[in-house]
Amino acid sequence: MLPVFDFNTRIAREARSSLEQMFVVGRQAPADARIEDLHDKIEEEIGIPLDPDQIALLQKHRFNSELERLMTEHLEAVMMMPVVSSRSQFRRFGVSGIIRRDLKSGQEVVVTDLASIRDKLTASASLKSEKLIWPAEYDSSSRRMLGEILGSLVVPTLEYNEAETEKRRSQVRDGIPAAIITVERGKPIVSSGETVTPAKAMLLAEAARHRPVGQRAIEFLGTLVIVMLLLLVLWQYMIRYQRQHLRVRRHFLLQIACFVVTLGLARLFFTFAAAMSQWSTHAPFNSPTGYRYLAPLAVGAVMVTILTDANAAFIFSAILSVFVGVFSGNVYMAAFTLMSSAGAIYHLQNCRDRTALVAAGLWIGAINAATALALDLLGANEPSLRVLLFDSFCGYVGGVLATMAASILLPLFEWLFQITTSIKLLELSNLNLPLLKQLAERAPGTYHHSIMVGLLAEAGAESVGGDALFARVACYYHDIGKSVRPSYFIENQSYMDNRHDKLSPKMSSIVLANHVKQGVEIAKKHKLPPRIIEIIPQHHGTGLMKFFYYKARRGTEDESMALEHEFRYPGPKPKSKEAAIIMIADSVEAAARTVQEPTPTKLRNMVDMISGRLRDDGQFDDCDITIRDLRIVAESFVKVLMGIHHHRIAYPGY
Repeated sequence: MLPVFDFNTRIAREARSSLEQMFVVGRQAPADARIEDLHDKIEEEIGIPLDPDQIALLQKHRFNSELERLMTEHLEAVMMMPVVSSRSQFRRFGVSGIIRRDLKSGQEVVVTDLASIRDKLTASASLKSEKLIWPAEYDSSSRRMLGEILGSLVVPTLEYNEAETEKRRSQVRDGIPAAIITVERGKPIVSSGETVTPAKAMLLAEAARHRPVGQRAIEFLGTLVIVMLLLLVLWQYMIRYQRQHLRVRRHFLLQIACFVVTLGLARLFFTFAAAMSQWSTHAPFNSPTGYRYLAPLAVGAVMVTILTDANAAFIFSAILSVFVGVFSGNVYMAAFTLMSSAGAIYHLQNCRDRTALVAAGLWIGAINAATALALDLLGANEPSLRVLLFDSFCGYVGGVLATMAASILLPLFEWLFQITTSIKLLELSNLNLPLLKQLAERAPGTYHHSIMVGLLAEAGAESVGGDALFARVACYYHDIGKSVRPSYFIENQSYMDNRHDKLSPKMSSIVLANHVKQGVEIAKKHKLPPRIIEIIPQHHGTGLMKFFYYKARRGTEDESMALEHEFRYPGPKPKSKEAAIIMIADSVEAAARTVQEPTPTKLRNMVDMISGRLRDDGQFDDCDITIRDLRIVAESFVKVLMGIHHHRIAYPGY
């Protein structure tokens, strides 16, 4: 049953009457009447809101009868035809025609050409058109203002009659005898490849509404089992292959949070796609597939890649594509998710700048567009030119939206899961930061020592596949506690007496150990990442302060373990490969300054001796560094040290 719309010509007559009354009031007004007074009178008596320029134009032509006739004809030409408030009413009903009922004559006409019916906006715009005939004395500005006056008088003359429509539909339904269609238990309603008729579509809809509770419970249980199995696979992967991340549980929870965010955004955009496809009636805008490509499905892969690494992101993406396929019931969207995420991982695996997300978004968008095009050609959507272009555009926008969402969520996830990204590390490596400038001013020797240790640690970590950037940046802050009492450390005692000459060995050991505690406090005060704060105590481990220990032994016969324990740092020992490399680099940099006429052999022997002493002291017991790693690190240290301690020719006169 087509919807019924009432065509009310009385509204058009009322609009004409208002226009005529306006001209009558204008002609009756004195010739010297003020525009403001005329404006108020027309608005109060007739209800037409005119602006001062429009009244001035009408007053200029003295509200003449010829202008009134022309404006009345133009208004009637539009208003005597059906005008609807919005064409979205037709799309809401999803019909190809309406019943137009003339309220004056009672005559009804079925209108199938809905495009011939204007909405209010289009009708008003037609009165502002330059195609309307006006006298020659009216310039373009005057014609435009006259059109605006007429446009303000346009009101809808075609209105939907919900009560009449429902009444007629009820009558039609009541006149149709009830039909019972019986389907045998176990027999399919529609077989594969069979055309779905309207009757069978109704059966399918009815069967979906009356699914047994047990069946729904079984489906929910099946979905739950799939989710749990996939999360178990992720957990096993994290335990077996992501041991370099010390907080495996935290990284596991991070990935679950990324699943929730990505699937939540997907659900939001899929709902939007369904709504937009129902609202629109023309291709390609009436298909939900194109709007689904707008979903930022790569946002999870972007965040996991930046916050952890590319390997974990690939596993995340594979599982996410399964989730999307199961929850959407669309294998094409699963493939789209996988390709979009893979593109994100490829372009962000070495991301070290927040602005790189912008460029990555453009690349991900291009991959999305190509994937949408390929999937449409494979059958995801109708492969017409307009559909292909629209779906590719939506895919491109989806890639850009993914990086935009990730850039908003990244700081929150960094703080929430206490993860230090490469982007954050590069920000902390800025030597102009207040904390590093303070270290350079108060303890210049310690500052330069930290820079040199950073060079060594970066080279060592890179040679064994560790996090080289983290190792370098952590070294910049590993001795910030020395800025509290800089003169008690030898690298800052230029041309001054050694403060420790006046202290007992025990007191000197307390001063040295305190720089670790004070460094942690300073780091927390400046809100450094926890991963860097952990390096401050770990780079000394539980090492022995040999100088003061042997100095204390010379004054006593006590050689017990208790005395040795008093002269050890509080620890803990290094927990990661990078912390162990920083421990070695810290000792090597200090010792290298004492080598006379350094050569590769001398430096290599010194590095081997230091790493061997630390190894024998058990400092590497809690980390995963190997003997092979120590050998490779030593080789990289020697290369850096030879570059630092290179020879120079003797300049004459110095």
